[in-house]
Amino acid sequence: MDCVDFPRVLPNSPRKARGQIQVIFGPMFSGKRNTMEAVPANCLEDVRSLALQVCVIGIDEGQFFSDTVEFCEEMANLGKTIIVAALDGTFQRKAFGNILNLVPLAESVVKLHAVCMQCYKEAAYTKRIGAEKEVEVIGGADKYQAVCRECYGGLVVDKENSAPFRKETPQHVLTGKLMDSAVPRKLFSSLHL
Repeated sequence: MDCVDFPRVLPNSPRKARGQIQVIFGPMFSGKRNTMEAVPANCLEDVRSLALQVCVIGIDEGQFFSDTVEFCEEMANLGKTIIVAALDGTFQRKAFGNILNLVPLAESVVKLHAVCMQCYKEAAYTKRIGAEKEVEVIGGADKYQAVCRECYGGLVVDKENSAPFRKETPQHVLTGKLMDSAVPRKLFSSLHL
């Protein structure tokens, strides 16, 4: 009987699969998602058996799964690469669930930006333009805008007094109509990046 001698893989050998967590944060419309075939799930534990069969796991909308942190840590410890795309903050600029708990566990964290839908500068936040108060309200450009810091809070400088003051979202943004000549002539009703 012949015996085949397979090379041993030592625990710290580069040939051993090393797991890792890569997180991609950003506001809505920042291009966090590519179109790929996906398996829908209510919680990640529901797809655990499928995840164990692959080397790379992509999780979209990671902020909506209550078990994202635990699932990612377990899979990375098993040698898998997990890529999580998620909103880091709510429309109120507060942590979205427990998704920020991935930061100290991740090997890579990136925050993408969008284009501000009000002034066209770099946008880091998602602003809700509807009246709903719940944290989770599903919608696109009909309910949300990507905005910069200035447009999120409406902080502008009063040129007469040189003092900042707050203003609410301009009515033209809520209605999609131009109200006066000071408003830019181009409005995007749905801007997807």
